[in-house]
Amino acid sequence: MFENIGGWIALPCLDSIHKPLDRLAKAFLDQAPRLFLHLIGELDMSVEATIEVLATETAPPIKMPDFVARIAAPERDVFILHVEIEALWNVRTPPLIARRAGSLAWQYETPVRSLLVLLQPFGCPLALPNVAEYIVGETRTTHPFRSARFWELDPGIVLQSGDPHVMFWAVLMKSSDDQVRDLARHVLSLGDEEASGELLTLASFRYHRDEFETLIGARSMAFAELLEKSWFLQDVAEIAEKRGLARGEELGKTEGKAEGKAEGKADEARHLLRAALAAKYPGLEKMAELDQISDVVKLETLLVEYAVKSSDRDAAEQAIRAAVGE
Repeated sequence: MFENIGGWIALPCLDSIHKPLDRLAKAFLDQAPRLFLHLIGELDMSVEATIEVLATETAPPIKMPDFVARIAAPERDVFILHVEIEALWNVRTPPLIARRAGSLAWQYETPVRSLLVLLQPFGCPLALPNVAEYIVGETRTTHPFRSARFWELDPGIVLQSGDPHVMFWAVLMKSSDDQVRDLARHVLSLGDEEASGELLTLASFRYHRDEFETLIGARSMAFAELLEKSWFLQDVAEIAEKRGLARGEELGKTEGKAEGKAEGKADEARHLLRAALAAKYPGLEKMAELDQISDVVKLETLLVEYAVKSSDRDAAEQAIRAAVGE
């Protein structure tokens, strides 16, 4: 089901699968903005410059950019750097870049330079556009931007940082299996559960679980637990795609199916939903309402839309309660 392309795993097209990747990418920018700017060739580490991280809201309000900073360096005009990070290439991204860059330029009255960072190679065209356009009726906002393919970047500076909460990004860069093995063993040996979990989350976007476990040769109860959590969304995605859950197919509802078989499918869907809730929103898996939902479609919809796609705990809880009353 998963296609392995040049050592990378092509995941199914469920946007939610990339939410952990997006979250970690934004954390990278927050934790090490200067290192990131050096990495993408925007500002050399040796240059004395000020980096003022700005609020990402634009006016009028829209979905926030991933990173915005005012950059001031010797012999360069002050400018605003606007960064958008995407797990995969999406043709809808350039118009958003133009929309947000235009808003930032008007808001801060400062030139804006935009960068699109792509984290995975699947579906990425050989030639990426370098001009974005946002159109509303006869109004057009045109804005240039450049792109950085993360998998083509040299991991050297990241590995040399010594920061376990930054080093793991080398997994998604142009690193060899040997480099990944050494990095993984180093991070896991530190006993930092957060850093180890982040490392394994990124590794799950490049390697199959068994392949990665064999690569680093790690065996321990703690490692097994972290491995289970980090590959969880990938496993759910595989089940969802195989069973057609994303399409909302009414499994177990076909005319002529025995009632007992339908109940079995409901129990299976409920078990999978509870496992997903326990991993993502601990405590919700104990909701008594789950036992009151016998409709397979409702259970599978809750799994895909709220336990996998959404990151809103309150929305998931409300949806479960609503499913009982429907």
